[in-house]
Amino acid sequence: MLQRRESEAQIMQTDNASEAGSVKSATRVMDLLDLVSQSGPMTHTELASSLKIPKSSLTPLLQTLLGRNFLHYSAESKRYGIGVAVNELSNRSQYSVDLLSHAPPILKKITDRTGESSSLSFLIGDRHQAAAVALSSKSIIANLKVGEGATLYAGSPGKAMLAFLPERMRESYYQRVKFVKHSVNTIETLEALKRNIEEIRQEGAAYVFDEYTPGMGGAAVPILNAAGFPLACLNVGVPVFRFDHETQVRCVAVLREAVHDIRVKAGII
Repeated sequence: MLQRRESEAQIMQTDNASEAGSVKSATRVMDLLDLVSQSGPMTHTELASSLKIPKSSLTPLLQTLLGRNFLHYSAESKRYGIGVAVNELSNRSQYSVDLLSHAPPILKKITDRTGESSSLSFLIGDRHQAAAVALSSKSIIANLKVGEGATLYAGSPGKAMLAFLPERMRESYYQRVKFVKHSVNTIETLEALKRNIEEIRQEGAAYVFDEYTPGMGGAAVPILNAAGFPLACLNVGVPVFRFDHETQVRCVAVLREAVHDIRVKAGII
């Protein structure tokens, strides 16, 4: 019994140490971003000195923030400055509440006109997540749920938003993406994903057929801000057996109109 209690105590100490390390890293990240936003671009040495962080500990933090575009590195000046992701995060936060508040009647209209389930999705890290849904009344449907999401390379909402991220953010995603086969048509190579993303950029809409959820397809159109950044997207989920060309065209037309309406209502001009 004593041995078990000692083991449990060791586990608790390990968990507490891990949690403390995570909190410490998070604090350092916030301090770093706050410093650079106020002081302007700084070198690795200047950052380490100002934050009182050993260079060996600072390096992985910088690499992570660069990879996520929260920082930008100038090879010419050898300084780190605020990256595009910080500004875009602020931009998205400004409009996300408005988009969500206007979503229910917009989604109902999409579902009424297409006969298919629809959703408003946001970009959450390297995934997309449904924030509001309207379900079809048909017997076989895409059973979309609030809070559920998928990888960016396999679902129509994710690919619609990925396609319109700034090039630097897309390239950063390409460098860290790891492919998992979810269904028969899941994209499995970076080359194939890049080709598909370019097609989506030209079309302005994304289509999927049996890529993430077996037996399901879908279409999505991004909601862009004035600068062309994807704040969110609207999509429909359609069982593949009735997702023919005519249905695709009709769904995208309805989605484009809905995107225009929700941008106007949310004041995204």
